[in-house]
Amino acid sequence: MGFLAGGYPQIAQEINIPKLLARAFEMAKIPDYEEFLPPAPEPTPLNPADENVNMVLGKPVKAFEGQNHEAHIQVLLDFAQNPLFGQSPIVAGKFMVAALNHLQDHLLVWYGEMMKKAAGGGQGGEAVNFDADPNAAVEMAKQCAVVDKAGGDSVWEDSCAGG
Repeated sequence: MGFLAGGYPQIAQEINIPKLLARAFEMAKIPDYEEFLPPAPEPTPLNPADENVNMVLGKPVKAFEGQNHEAHIQVLLDFAQNPLFGQSPIVAGKFMVAALNHLQDHLLVWYGEMMKKAAGGGQGGEAVNFDADPNAAVEMAKQCAVVDKAGGDSVWEDSCAGG
């Protein structure tokens, strides 16, 4: 792989070397090649600014339960819309796809947290068992999502969001 780093350093930064090696080992029919590859880095909880930096650098990011998802989403969107950062041609190519995936991750973890909280305070103070009643999640989401009559937008009810 020295030819990549030596002659084409910009390409070496864009290529996923472990995946390239895995494909080469597979094609060469080398058994148990996984033991030669470095382990994939595990994402750890980060502050929103560090998440943005990691996405630009192609490092893994993940949304975790207990994070302030609203703040993480706002910082991500501010960075993405900034002409010096997320909109810069130097940054946008690597950042935007990762940012959209990470935005989805935060939204889904946040939604899951809200549903768990709402389920814990189900009717009569009893927890809702989604496994026993698969429609319970749908009904709970309908109760928590309220349509704003003036603007027609869906709004998450504060009692479901914990706010």
